[in-house]
Amino acid sequence: MYSLKRKQRINEQLALVNEQGKQVKVLTVDLDVDTVLGRYNQAKNTIIRAEQIIKDNQSEKNLEEYGQAVCELLEVILGESNTKEILDFYDNRYVEMLDEVYPYILEVIEPKLRQISREKAKQMQARIRK
Repeated sequence: MYSLKRKQRINEQLALVNEQGKQVKVLTVDLDVDTVLGRYNQAKNTIIRAEQIIKDNQSEKNLEEYGQAVCELLEVILGESNTKEILDFYDNRYVEMLDEVYPYILEVIEPKLRQISREKAKQMQARIRK
């Protein structure tokens, strides 16, 4: 019997905890790697370019573009509504938000994206070799 298997997704939960240590909300992160990976890479490259630009010139315009790049990355990973929830939670304090959210993306989400992507590439190579 031939089996058809659904695509692997990344499912995570992200808790928003206030200054008193109280959990105020839990956000669900549900990603389809095929849909997100290309957009994620583009958004991350935009952030890297923006960081290089503000190292040379921290003008208000460049900092604003950096903030927009960060928001785009958050929307790719977390979705529009979760990104809005996080922005509201941090009262639009972008630096504080970035200090908390960016490590989550780099240390939790990105490795899972890369792992699933590698597995898919291996599967594709195996099919081609047959």
